[in-house]
Amino acid sequence: MKRHRTSSRNTPKRSKILLTCVLMGTLFFEIQAAPKKQKLSILWSLRVPGAVSSLSGDLAGGVLVATNPDPDIEGSSTRFLLTRISPKGKILWQKTMDDPVKEQDLSSDGKLAVISNYGDQLILFNERGKVLWSNQGTCKPYFLNFSKKILCYHDEDVDAKVAFELFDYSGKRIKSFGITGDILSFKLALD
Repeated sequence: MKRHRTSSRNTPKRSKILLTCVLMGTLFFEIQAAPKKQKLSILWSLRVPGAVSSLSGDLAGGVLVATNPDPDIEGSSTRFLLTRISPKGKILWQKTMDDPVKEQDLSSDGKLAVISNYGDQLILFNERGKVLWSNQGTCKPYFLNFSKKILCYHDEDVDAKVAFELFDYSGKRIKSFGITGDILSFKLALD
């Protein structure tokens, strides 16, 4: 029986499991875990200036993090910040926000970021951090990547008569879905 040696060129690539962690509100890193191996390796680490209030990731491993000032954290900023970080742990852009970020999401390709803040604003940013539009709204935004829409899920903090609103990528409110009772559970499918 003949044995064949496989070169790394012919070996299928292993999938990666990426995990983003926040320690003590400021230290932040991604860990890569290869299937069938119990070894974790730190890909990068970055100290962020404040207490992490919201965190989102894209499919490539990029991260969007919102931070709030915290006098108990040494070196904390005195402002609300929104920071976009590359898959390699480099800061791509950082914005000072007038109000704290309530909820946020990143498009799957990482080219768009949407936030909802406590100032009743829904804001869409491009990949360079430029504001594309701002609209009134306090919700949990979700990118509907395939249809190029943003679903704005309203929770108990806002108008009890509206469950969802749908926006296109230009900021136009397309539809508002009314409701007569409470939504007890909500899960959005990836497709």
